[in-house]
Amino acid sequence: SASPARPPKSPAAKAEVAGSGAPTAIEGEWAMVSAVFDGKPMDAQMIAWCKRITRGDVTKVAAGPQTMLKARFTLDPSAHPGAIDYVNLEGSNAGKSQAGIYDLRDGLLRICMAAPGQPRPDIFVSKPGDGRSFTTWKLP
Repeated sequence: SASPARPPKSPAAKAEVAGSGAPTAIEGEWAMVSAVFDGKPMDAQMIAWCKRITRGDVTKVAAGPQTMLKARFTLDPSAHPGAIDYVNLEGSNAGKSQAGIYDLRDGLLRICMAAPGQPRPDIFVSKPGDGRSFTTWKLP
């Protein structure tokens, strides 16, 4: 018998980010501050549309209604800088792993991810041709 505390999921609920596990240090809805992809800075008008929604071990980056990234992740805060690993859940990289670094201080979350199959970055930078993304986020 179904418990009244857990209503059946409606089709609309699937659009939400459902993670498993306890909240992490990057839990919440983050507003994009800046982004550089493969050495190219993102246009300021696009930045205003982007947000990162993290629930448990799933993070999603959306630009308006469009999902740019949805991945299950793990954090290793004992590494310096902290290590973050993605397994992509959607899109052209679905099923592929990505290695990155992160830091969280003074209310800013910085994440630098390598392209799938590339080694983990050791510094927060994205240069032309490196395939990296370097994004900065803040809680609104």
